[in-house]
Amino acid sequence: AVMLLTSFWSSSSRVSSAIWALVLAGIVGLQIQLGIYQALASQALTHFVHYLLTALILFIAFHIYIRSRTVWVKRGEGKKLWLISVAILVLGLQLILGAWLAANNAGLVCGGFPRCLGSWWPAADYQYALNIFSSLSFSAKVAVHWLHRVLSVVVFISLTWVMLVSTASSIKQVRWAGAVVSGLLLVQIAAGIVLVKLALPVWVVAVHGCVAVVLMLPLLAIRFYTKYQALEDLSGEA
Repeated sequence: AVMLLTSFWSSSSRVSSAIWALVLAGIVGLQIQLGIYQALASQALTHFVHYLLTALILFIAFHIYIRSRTVWVKRGEGKKLWLISVAILVLGLQLILGAWLAANNAGLVCGGFPRCLGSWWPAADYQYALNIFSSLSFSAKVAVHWLHRVLSVVVFISLTWVMLVSTASSIKQVRWAGAVVSGLLLVQIAAGIVLVKLALPVWVVAVHGCVAVVLMLPLLAIRFYTKYQALEDLSGEA
């Protein structure tokens, strides 16, 4: 709360910070109302939306924090922005799918790792895997779980690529963020495997869910610092 209030008096992007703070307040209010009235169609959908709103609150607060630290100007060339943008999109899709999996208690439906129900592509109800209007059948839960695993491979490839490019960057903040991505990615993969092998221990579920959200922060930082630089740094170079 203190960080958000001080953003109004920062020397950089006051209007932008104020707008984002109002958006953040609106989302927090929506989440509070959702918690009080439980107005959605099912408990699974309520849990799903709660998780995504919590993640969105964190991402917006992080954006406000970065923008309000100093005066930022765009760099002369917008290099590698497409790569980090794709990685953010892929991770965002995985967060959504993972939240839906957790909300429907589909963590153990595959019964093993790396194959699911003894198959590399299990027969499942993929058509209704994302049906938010009714409870999922066992077959639909299998589909959700398997799609989450398949997408995790895409996430691993894209984030590894981002990490390799970022740690070789000439921008210090980007290099640090790339190193953080590497560490968090390893923790997340290990937690995902342990979840299945040890039948969803509570502490691993918590780690897996939290790291999934936190993993987005260094990606947002990489995109921001690749696109912008501090005005004082630009003055120093001149």
